Order: sequence, then C-alpha cells, then structure tokens
Amino acid sequence: MEVNKLEVKKIIDELKDARLVAATKYVGIEEINKLEELGVKYFGENRVQALLEKYEKYDGNCEFHMIGTLQANKVKYIIDKVSLIHSVDSYSLINEIEKQAKKHDIVAKILIQVNIAKEESKHGFKSEEIEEVFSCLKNYPHIKVEGLMMMAPNIEPEKTRKYFKQTQELLNELPEFEDYVVLTQQQNQNYKIVQQFNSFNKAILLGTGTFFEGFDFQSNGIKCVMIAKLPFMNQNNTKYWLMESEFTSTFKDYVLPDAVTRFRQGLGRLIRSENDKGIIVSFDDRLIRSNYKQFFEQSLESYRQNKGDIKQFSSILKKLKKEDKRN
Repeated sequence: MEVNKLEVKKIIDELKDARLVAATKYVGIEEINKLEELGVKYFGENRVQALLEKYEKYDGNCEFHMIGTLQANKVKYIIDKVSLIHSVDSYSLINEIEKQAKKHDIVAKILIQVNIAKEESKHGFKSEEIEEVFSCLKNYPHIKVEGLMMMAPNIEPEKTRKYFKQTQELLNELPEFEDYVVLTQQQNQNYKIVQQFNSFNKAILLGTGTFFEGFDFQSNGIKCVMIAKLPFMNQNNTKYWLMESEFTSTFKDYVLPDAVTRFRQGLGRLIRSENDKGIIVSFDDRLIRSNYKQFFEQSLESYRQNKGDIKQFSSILKKLKKEDKRN
C-alpha cells in the first residue's frame, strides 16, 4: 500500500492539538515505518495476532494501541506491548487486565467503552453504569483510566455529533477529585503533613498561610494554589498594636508590605522555576476591587490572568489536564 505523504502531513497539521492514532489493520510494517518518518507516533491494531506480528518486526520508537474488541483470555499476550487499551467493555476484562498488569508490575492505561447510543450490535457499558465503573476501578491499582471510548452509529457524519457530545458530557459529569487524599493542618504537625503531601501522587493540602514559607514542597507536587483571602495580619494581633507608635500608618507602612510579601511567597509555592506551570486561584475580591490592589498586581504581572467564577476555573483546570496528558 502506497503512503500519501502530502495527505498524511496535512492530517497531522490539522490535528496538532489532538493525538492522532493511525489504524494499521490493512498495512504492513513497511508502511508503519513510513508513517513514523512523517510524524505519526501512535498505531492502533484491532486484532491481537496482527498486533503481535507487527510488534515483533517493529524496532521504532512509536507506541501501539489495542483499538479492537479484546477477549479476556488474550490480555496476557498484549498487556506489556500496548500503551493504551481502547475497548474495555466488561468487568471480566477489567479483572483480567488488573491480573496481568500486576504480574508484569506495570500500570495499564485503558479507555472505558460506553454504548452511548444503546445499540444492540455494539459492546460497552451503559451510560448510567459509568459512574459505578469508575468508582469500582479505585480498587484496581494496576489500572489507570484515561477516558471514555464510544463507537458512533453508522449514520450520516453530521448526525453522529450528538453522540460525541453526550459522551463528552458524561465524562465531564464524573467526579474529578474522588481519588485525591485530603490532608489538613494539625497543631505542631506541619512538617509531617508536608512529608505526607510529597509522598502522594494526588493530594489536597488544606492549611493556613504558615505553609507559604519554610517548607520544601516537591517541584511536581503542586499544580494549584488556592488563596482564600489575602494574607493580612489580623488587627487583633498584639504585634499590630505594638507597631502603632512606630509607624505613621501601620497599615500602609507595615501591614500592607507584609501581606504583599506573604502573597508572593504563596505564589512561590507553585512556580519554583521557569519550567513550572499551574493555577493560582484567589477568592478575595480585594485583589481586583481595593484601592491598594496595584501592590498585589505587581506580583502577578508575569502570570496570565483570568477573572471569573468557579465554573470558569473548572474549564481552565480541564484544559490544563488535557495539555499535561499530551505532553
């Protein structure tokens, strides 16, 4: 089969923001090598035997996906050869993937197949079963779910859009933080809490501004810093009143500069080097409405800023997660 180089490059350019998986059911290893040279990084096979034959002959750097129906008794042959299994459609298959992944000491990445159109001829879980499936998968340490897979009905392309939209909406409705460990600040236990936070892949740390300085957070540990309120000194603090006699304006000369410094320290928990990225969220509207907001704004000049509600924050978070997966 001849590879149309111009057409392949055109497709890759058009899909630069997506991950292109080339289905190689009817092509051999020679065509796969040519596609790799043109920039294709992922190849999908729908039959186990064909995948094994091509895998043995292939010596490139790309990844193979299993995109066809997979029988549980054949999982053992491909579990360590594919980077993603697209068609996980039953609990028996989930159990076998966990069993074989454990044997190889790997974490198998999968997509859960959903029969969104409820076609009798198609495999997959019902849409109303998906939340239960995701909840169950928390008990499978050797499986990581990357998303949902759906086969649209064989109808006019324009009419299939609603099924893709329904699948996306179903994915958006799934809880995002259920598998996170929540750690809370405890008296005289801050260093221990930070060590625990650094040891988990997914954790949420709830604490006061005391965590802004003096603690060593791993560079990969923090992706989002949420600041409930600007870190001003409490007016009931004894130190506040003791300084009354030392400054013309205690707030302007000491409290405000101190709060700005603490604010910068909070930002520093997230961005430690030029390669770090993440989200900083402030719930304090004084950051945009007060007559001293410019002092805090100077700390944010190098950041891309958005003003909005919690729904907008959620959409930004999902966008960052997609970018992180592509990278």
